[in-house]
Amino acid sequence: MEITVLHFSWAYEDESFAGGPHTINGEECECGAKHKPTKALVEGIAAAADCPDPPVEILVAPNKLLPWIKGAVQSQEDGEAAYAKAQADGSWQVGNVISSLERQQARIEQHEESIKQDSLEGRLSDDDYARAQFALKQTQQVAAMMDDGLSFDEAAAKWHDDLRAEQEARARAGE
Repeated sequence: MEITVLHFSWAYEDESFAGGPHTINGEECECGAKHKPTKALVEGIAAAADCPDPPVEILVAPNKLLPWIKGAVQSQEDGEAAYAKAQADGSWQVGNVISSLERQQARIEQHEESIKQDSLEGRLSDDDYARAQFALKQTQQVAAMMDDGLSFDEAAAKWHDDLRAEQEARARAGE
């Protein structure tokens, strides 16, 4: 199976894909990963490719995968029910956190590489670089709290509370 990720990145369950082409056949892909065409992954790709503003485009699909692809396209009602379930069990937020981590890491790496190469391509302004570092740190902290068993909402609230306490402590110290 060959796909193109049309957005900066896309994640499904434990798989993540940077923007661009990917081969899903269990062998090493252009990105260096070995994406195995499991039923869940193929169905996830098919469902993503079928939504408005799809993050993924299916370029080539072997005949043996077509039943999984056809079975993944949901009615509006089924899609809304699956979305509600993913929201309720937290899997929707986990995918968003993974995508955010990858996006911020890639922005920082691209910026740092542009400095090494003395190139303007991919370089961020000082403010944008600081924001990317802050966003990466924030997302890493939220992800760690989720790994410790907090829901996304609980982790985000705790992160905000911790940040507010840190800012208040700095203000009291005169920083």
